[in-house]
Amino acid sequence: MSAVPGTIRFAVEEAEEPGADPGCVANPGWHECCMLSTRFSATVAGVRGSLAQIKQLLVGFDVCPEVIASVELVLAEVLNNICEHAYNGRSGGMIEVSLRHSPGEIFCHTIDEGCPMPGNAVPITELPSLDGPRQDLPEGGFGWHLIQALTRKMDYARIGERNHFSLWIDLDSPM
Repeated sequence: MSAVPGTIRFAVEEAEEPGADPGCVANPGWHECCMLSTRFSATVAGVRGSLAQIKQLLVGFDVCPEVIASVELVLAEVLNNICEHAYNGRSGGMIEVSLRHSPGEIFCHTIDEGCPMPGNAVPITELPSLDGPRQDLPEGGFGWHLIQALTRKMDYARIGERNHFSLWIDLDSPM
């Protein structure tokens, strides 16, 4: 799905009947699947702008504030990792984000043309040790643990020269 850089393309898909589409199981007050897609520069400003737009759209669909906070936090970590590690500060990179909101979950998919993830796999991490003197505590290393803690499932594939990363966030168990 293509979009003008920095803009969100949005579509609502009606389920033919409640339960007709496995991803669109009807529940009271929600009878359609919502999809949005955005493409933006892999910069701090690009990430910040896309997160603000995504948050605004989720608010418009009455997603509870706790889930919005989880989505925003997870996507901020993922998108900043793409900028910092996949593109290694290289200018001109683009990021595509697609998001689907359906009963019970939010599905997010990112695509970038940066370096592949180490080992061509989602990093499985543990919290860095917080033992020891304050001045020796790590500054980073918390991002992937946070992403794992707030998502139900993650998937990564390198297809051609593009990274494809997907994650699922349960609506029933935010933060």
